[in-house]
Amino acid sequence: MQTNKDNDIKNMVDSQLRANGIHDTRVLHALMEVDRPSYVLSHLQNVAFIDRPIQVRQRTQLSAERMLFPPLIFAKMLQGLGIKPTDIVLDIGSATGYGVAVLSKISESVIAIDNDEDLVNHATQLMINQNIGNAVIVHCSDMYLGYEQEAPYDVILVEGGVDTIPSSLFAQLAEGGRLCFLKVSAEQFGEVFLYSKQQGEIVKKLLFEAYHPVLEGFEKKKDFVF
Repeated sequence: MQTNKDNDIKNMVDSQLRANGIHDTRVLHALMEVDRPSYVLSHLQNVAFIDRPIQVRQRTQLSAERMLFPPLIFAKMLQGLGIKPTDIVLDIGSATGYGVAVLSKISESVIAIDNDEDLVNHATQLMINQNIGNAVIVHCSDMYLGYEQEAPYDVILVEGGVDTIPSSLFAQLAEGGRLCFLKVSAEQFGEVFLYSKQQGEIVKKLLFEAYHPVLEGFEKKKDFVF
């Protein structure tokens, strides 16, 4: 017998994703298998599937609030990245680990970083509870620089809006690697770009327009290159 959650998942896939051009079956299956409500604040779990950013950390005097991508934006980014089962993925700004869980189902392995140690510990426990064995989440005080220790990566995904992207992230791409992020260019407006490394050169492609709050550490900086 189908539960309310099953109906919510089916509605998300049929009404939000398939209806808006998401046809990658591996992406769709991964999104259906991961329990999105488990990764948001408890009082928001009943609206976890709606197509808007969902809060996973409240704003404090020391830190900004953190939000999960809406399902459609996230699905479009995954489909645009064309992730293969052999890909090694770097996930930047993993928060509660929802993106990590989805990525773990469509790639060989995932290395995720976040600057919030409490979120890292929470996400790691969720991964243990769900028997996710091909992903690790690392506490990293400066997410902006990526994670050079395990580079190069086939895929790099930034889970949040960005004002700037450092050249160091492009340097961490393997040949044929892809980097996807949402560039915020004005209030409530942005564009999702896909960069790929082809024969040592970086090639840029606009995927679609969207908006999401800027991820901590990715605000405007003087060393913006791309």
